[in-house]
Amino acid sequence: MSNELSNKVLLIDTCVWINLAQDTSSKPLVMAIKNLIENNLIKLIVPTIIKDEFERNKDRIIDISKKKLSQDIRKVKNIIEQYSNSGDKDTVINGLDDVNHKLPMMADTISEQSDTIWDILSTAETIAIPDNVKIQASDRALLKKAPFHKSKNSMADALIIELFFNATLTDEQSDFYFITIIQKILVPSPTIEFIMKTTTNIFLKIKLLIQLTCHL
Repeated sequence: MSNELSNKVLLIDTCVWINLAQDTSSKPLVMAIKNLIENNLIKLIVPTIIKDEFERNKDRIIDISKKKLSQDIRKVKNIIEQYSNSGDKDTVINGLDDVNHKLPMMADTISEQSDTIWDILSTAETIAIPDNVKIQASDRALLKKAPFHKSKNSMADALIIELFFNATLTDEQSDFYFITIIQKILVPSPTIEFIMKTTTNIFLKIKLLIQLTCHL
């Protein structure tokens, strides 16, 4: 397993790190990534733009997560109060109130997860955006190529994409994996298919390592 992973180079998008920080159930996955990096089994490259984006959003992650959990609890309570005729109705509502009161504790867990991710980003190899990558990203914008086919400002995404492809050209011995979240695919392309395949592949391997570790 170590030989399979030793030449893997990961570039993990900001949106993935933020999702991992918000989801406390992903702690084993975060710790697996951290341990694999520390043991030189995989290498993480972090563009300065990703590090800066995560740092800017770090405090907001906790607030957004608390608000979302509170809203979800309120929605469930309203549904139960309006439509449930079960004798356990009051017990369920009291349980939800109890969870709502424990939100500060959940926020502490999310904060701890964010700190772990920040440690990973801070100790990884940081890559500045070179001028040639900025030019390539600008060309994408002028030609309306993805990710500029949408109306939003996608310069940050373009810089990350171009930096990733630039990194693959400097090291032909390693396998590179760009981990991102694809919410909606309008036009299938080789690039999208490559990202989807490698994303699934590397995370399955990391999860497999977690399972093996648990059995040792």
